Amino acid sequence: MAQIHWTSPVSADFSTAADWSSGTVPGAGDDAILDAAGSAFTVTSNVDETVGGIQTASNATLDITGGNFTASAGTGVNAGTIIVGEATLTVGGTFNNAGTINLDNSDIQEVQVAVDGSLINQAGGIIDATGVGRASVFTPIAGDVIINDGTLEGTGAGGLEFDGATITGSGRIFAGAG
Repeated sequence: MAQIHWTSPVSADFSTAADWSSGTVPGAGDDAILDAAGSAFTVTSNVDETVGGIQTASNATLDITGGNFTASAGTGVNAGTIIVGEATLTVGGTFNNAGTINLDNSDIQEVQVAVDGSLINQAGGIIDATGVGRASVFTPIAGDVIINDGTLEGTGAGGLEFDGATITGSGRIFAGAG
């Protein structure tokens, strides 16, 4: 897979080709790596996107505001923030989280992270449902595992649901307002 990097700490749309190191938007055969040095930045995706893999640095935010964002071969480490609002994030393989995943919907529509493999929430990693509608982490294959050494929480009114996986690890699970 080709590794295509976000080139500068400028907030823009995922589909802006000029902001990627190859001059093209990453596709199904590429790893999209949001690791531009410098200040914090946000890359927004509001349509269906498919990449081979996705990775974020600590200063990067991937804000998925619509559509289905698919990383078919899993992720490198999410060290930044991934926000899923009114959308679905689908990950094949292993999803490594050391940063923050916010499931944040503003209405009753469901927000979903679908992982076809393992979800590893590392120490310091946070997965939080902050919205008013239902938020779920779904693993469609029997035997899929969520390893939680960080924090799983539902601080929004809709709560956080885990469907189809065994949760292991030494992390914390908090039930909030939902």
